[in-house]
Amino acid sequence: MEGASESGPWRIDAHVAWVDTEDHVVLVSLAAPYTALPWRLDATGSLVWIGLAQGLGLEELVRLFDAAEDLVRPGITTFVRELSAQGLVGAGDPHER
Repeated sequence: MEGASESGPWRIDAHVAWVDTEDHVVLVSLAAPYTALPWRLDATGSLVWIGLAQGLGLEELVRLFDAAEDLVRPGITTFVRELSAQGLVGAGDPHER
């Protein structure tokens, strides 16, 4: 993950605007060149996003799900890797919460 650790914690980039509705999260990068399209996260992605906003690391995010950890962990890692590649999240301070 470029600029972000594999296990977190991560931080949401300061240029990302987002809103949490009852069943999904919508987010968009407001950084130049201002061409980003909004992301609409489903319930699963929203749960991970809210966890990221709370400063959770990988293992804490994995425990949010009622499923086998070895099945959940790769999906979360892939999702955070994609968010990082899009400049939406980066490495967080492990001492902050």
